[in-house]
Amino acid sequence: MPKIGMRLIKTALAVFLCFIIYQIRGEGIPFYSAIAAVLCMQREIEDSKEKGKSRMLATLIGGIAGMGILYLFKYYGIDATSWLCYLLVSVSLIPLIYTTVLLKQPDCAYISCVVFLCICISHGNDADPFAFALNRMLDTWIGILVAIGVNAFHLPHRKHKHLWLEIPFGYLSENGSLSVYMQHYLRRFSKEGLHLLITSSKTPAQLNQCVSDSFPLSAFALLDGAIYYDRQNDRCQALCEMPYPLWSKLANTLSASGFLPFLYEISDQRLYIHHQEIMTDAERQFYIQCLSNHENHFVLSEHAISESYRHDCVMLELLVEKERIEALYHLLKVFIQEITWIAYERDHEMTQIRIYSQRLVQNDCLKDAMGQSAQTDIQHLRYKHQPSEKQIIQDMKKLFYHHEHKSDGS
Repeated sequence: MPKIGMRLIKTALAVFLCFIIYQIRGEGIPFYSAIAAVLCMQREIEDSKEKGKSRMLATLIGGIAGMGILYLFKYYGIDATSWLCYLLVSVSLIPLIYTTVLLKQPDCAYISCVVFLCICISHGNDADPFAFALNRMLDTWIGILVAIGVNAFHLPHRKHKHLWLEIPFGYLSENGSLSVYMQHYLRRFSKEGLHLLITSSKTPAQLNQCVSDSFPLSAFALLDGAIYYDRQNDRCQALCEMPYPLWSKLANTLSASGFLPFLYEISDQRLYIHHQEIMTDAERQFYIQCLSNHENHFVLSEHAISESYRHDCVMLELLVEKERIEALYHLLKVFIQEITWIAYERDHEMTQIRIYSQRLVQNDCLKDAMGQSAQTDIQHLRYKHQPSEKQIIQDMKKLFYHHEHKSDGS
């Protein structure tokens, strides 16, 4: 059986408060306040504010239009139940709806029309229809403000400040742009103690190209989780490396078959990319892209990189024509016990292959790198399909506020 959620409880509370306000005021019609409160009570406070703003504007537009028509009826002595009245009211809906379009608020059209018709048709013959129209708007605004106020109230939550929430960058934004809604909640969670770890296949330079300075403070695990990037201080740390004997043997095997890899290393907390001077057209294009960004440190070598660089590396990367993929995989399978690789489609002709140490998938490198204590909990947020922002926020709330931490002895 479904549980009664806080939204239902808050809705009932908002309606009850509207009735209390009516009792205190001693005038108005609480029905309109209650209806407005029900309609504006949304799952999130930001949604309630947006709904309330739209409904307040719609009520204002419909109320002013209704009072304008009633003034014409009074001035010209038109009976509010005559055919002429009904014709004028019906025709008036056209400029009314068009006004909401001009104001770029088409969502206001429905409520504006409801308020307008309610004033003109149901109360056109009242002794003082103008007072009704004003009270009608006031009643609605009271319900809206009550709903927003109730929805903004939060009972104290038990926060899991030892929680690190890992989530892929692609879930949070499109082309690096975060909505105001997403930024609001990321900042709120961060202030309350949630540690957000964002993972991505990007390099630090690629990340900084598509992420604005307004991006909420977070930790980043880049290059498919092989490096940890402190964006605030622009510092990199290798999470998983291939030892020199392994990658040099692999690089020599690849080079013998015409595959010249790029080598990625962390030095002085910065990312460096190595390659031989001999390049294909696709590799040279990639090299030019790297040079165009000052955050990329590109190192060209006259000889094989295994001869010029003799330290551990983060990964090897290849740009391979699709017709040569099977030949490459045949070479890589010889090292299957020691390496893992990820393929990305670069364009319709080229595939980007990244080769890492097998330890990247065997161990939890993130805990090792960040020095996590025994109490620290890393939760991974994953979906089968691209989730909506609201779904992500809801799941983050459940984990941060309601997730029960399990110790090793549980």
